[in-house]
Amino acid sequence: MYYSSILILLFFSCLSCSKIKPSNIDITFDYNIPIAPQSLDPILQRGIQARYLLNHIHRTLYKWDSKDNLVLSAAESCDWEGLEFICKLKKGLYFQVSDVEVKAKHYIFSLELIKENQKNDLLDFKTMSVYAKDEYTLVFKLNKKSKSFVYKLAQIEISPRPEKKLYPNMSDYFSSGTYKIEEIKKNQKIRLKHISKDLFVNVHFIEDQSTALRMYERQELDLLTLIPVREFEKYKNSDQIFHVPMSRMDGIFFNSSMDLNFKKALFHALDFKELQKLYFSIGVPGCPALPEKLYEGTYCYDFNLSKAKSFLKNSTYKKERIVLSFSSLGGDDIQRGMEWMAYEWKKNLNLNVSIEPLETGIFLNKIKTKSFDIIRKGLPLDSPKCLDGLVQFQSLNPNNINNFKNEDFDNHLKKLEAEPDLKELCDSALKILHENYVYLPLGNMYFSFLQNHRFTGWKINSLNIVDVEDLKRNF
Repeated sequence: MYYSSILILLFFSCLSCSKIKPSNIDITFDYNIPIAPQSLDPILQRGIQARYLLNHIHRTLYKWDSKDNLVLSAAESCDWEGLEFICKLKKGLYFQVSDVEVKAKHYIFSLELIKENQKNDLLDFKTMSVYAKDEYTLVFKLNKKSKSFVYKLAQIEISPRPEKKLYPNMSDYFSSGTYKIEEIKKNQKIRLKHISKDLFVNVHFIEDQSTALRMYERQELDLLTLIPVREFEKYKNSDQIFHVPMSRMDGIFFNSSMDLNFKKALFHALDFKELQKLYFSIGVPGCPALPEKLYEGTYCYDFNLSKAKSFLKNSTYKKERIVLSFSSLGGDDIQRGMEWMAYEWKKNLNLNVSIEPLETGIFLNKIKTKSFDIIRKGLPLDSPKCLDGLVQFQSLNPNNINNFKNEDFDNHLKKLEAEPDLKELCDSALKILHENYVYLPLGNMYFSFLQNHRFTGWKINSLNIVDVEDLKRNF
């Protein structure tokens, strides 16, 4: 009886012990981005840093989910009342650093700074105004009703801030999102903590793709945010690799001094199927970069060498050496594609084309000053809509880097602003770009990632935005 009692006691003690979580388990989701942010202020910091980091610590009125649906985030509800778009805010959301509750005035601080600093063309303040109806109600008053306006409220720039000021320094920051900043290691990583769970996220800053891959293979990363093309064969049958179609407008742009015949020669001298093989690409280079679900027609450039040589013969553009520029931030994968293009133009048209990888600052200045011959530019979109991709080519848009001007095209965009989901409008505008050889699109992009399945609940959408709000461990 004595020994039986001891066995029973030990049995129930072990049951109790099994429910105790080991205290040394580090529940941290690790992934990488290629470049460190210079600021944690969403007005000052854009690009990949905003899409992979800032959206965790800042909360917008709306957000795009993993299926490209626009869903409420910090807003409890938003509705049109005539020409006013009224958003009622969720109560009980706080700035983590100061523990101040987020209210309508905090969004107005950001909107006023966007207007005063003219950091981007996000909102047209000539045709709209904004005011706080009460502490938790934000009212946007427009000159005319626009469906596309609502999409802009998912922009990270329009997130609340505790004061009307910019935060340029990494050490000076604010946050109102699902995560708060736990630690900053300059140029190495930022560690985030979930505001209501014992859950962490490490965002590592790793410029070299090979280094990031080695870290993933050593299980130091749970998500590799870009797998080098040369590794596709190794992982193509693995359950670790997955592909996400992107909403982008990446392409090759040409200096406006080049005549139409010269550009036509360049377009038709490339065998795009070979480039597709080089990148193991799902999308077809030479076809629109926009997701195919946004339009219905076929707008692809064909490989036709006899046509290309005829166009070149009729061209008046002459230059002994042509430079193809691109950002070195894209790594080996981008460079391989540019080397291929330069080689094909030399082989097929006997043109002397050299490649020029550029550091980010020099690359952006080349675009700003239009001091390039040919340049590859990545154009990520801010919404998964046709309008957001095509607006880059609007006559007065500052991002219209090859000075394309077409009144018919501009009129199509005005119609798209009112009805952004009409495929026939998207088709008509794409046709104009295609017929005018405005730029050489690189096809619908699919980004490839590796995951080790230790965590679930995280998502990546077509805007290349990582969402870890519903992150859960799988171990």
